[in-house]
Amino acid sequence: MYLLIGGTNTLAGIAIFSLLYWILHTTWHYQAITVLAHFISVFNSWFSYRCFVFKSKEPPLREYLRFNISSLLMLGFHMFGLLVLVDQLHVHPLISQPIVVLCAVVVSYVLHAKFTFRRSL
Repeated sequence: MYLLIGGTNTLAGIAIFSLLYWILHTTWHYQAITVLAHFISVFNSWFSYRCFVFKSKEPPLREYLRFNISSLLMLGFHMFGLLVLVDQLHVHPLISQPIVVLCAVVVSYVLHAKFTFRRSL
């Protein structure tokens, strides 16, 4: 289920980034577009993981805050990956972004399973 929901969220995130890049790339830096796309995608991701993957019964606000911490870590990972691919290796942002997202899947799962949606003791 994680792969199905994660795949859907990943495709949505790639589509959001691509659309924003297409609209804003002449006036915004690709990293600023990355941050905007990230914040647009976070709530949907949290809700779908909470309801369909981890079936959490924990208090939503505390869990949402943990999700955002995890998401900010992933945003840092994403921005660093783009920096390496785009600025150092000269790969186009629209090619680099899906590569970085796919690499982040494993890291994201571990963060969410061990931190965001952990069951209280």
